[in-house]
Amino acid sequence: RSHFWAGRGQRLLSLSLAINHLADSPVDPAQLAAAVCLHDLGMALLPLELLHKEQRLSREEQRQMQSHPRMGFDLLRKMPHWAQAGEIILQHQEHADGSGYPKALCEAEICPGALILNIVDTFDARTHERAHQTLSKRPLIRAILEINALAGSQFSAHWVEIFNRALQNSPQLTQP
Repeated sequence: RSHFWAGRGQRLLSLSLAINHLADSPVDPAQLAAAVCLHDLGMALLPLELLHKEQRLSREEQRQMQSHPRMGFDLLRKMPHWAQAGEIILQHQEHADGSGYPKALCEAEICPGALILNIVDTFDARTHERAHQTLSKRPLIRAILEINALAGSQFSAHWVEIFNRALQNSPQLTQP
């Protein structure tokens, strides 16, 4: 639906599965793959004008954008086999320090798949342009440094360490 997302799904999937694998796969890879592929499904239900808006989002527009995890979760909860993927989707915007949404959970309450997806999703957003964040695209090294600077607050320090190892072991994971 949006040219800003071209190739995004494959980038997120490859990096998420690599991180999970390095950690000895604490998350079922099929569940993680489903969550990665469907985590922004709710974005498809939002108006395209909102997704492509170049100005700063209003409070109401931010609220609309923040509803997208619930939409993906609501779809997957109807399929009990994909319950773990649904939880990953619902929690992927939660932050280790409790400042995320939709439930303001702390790291110990967030499932590992969501902790992985939060890092990977943010890393991709930092290294690729988005309509309302055209100035947020950063050079690769800067994006990695920013992820590391947020270890222990937005991100799990444990998973940031594994993210770093994944990029060291497989630098091709950073390619567009």
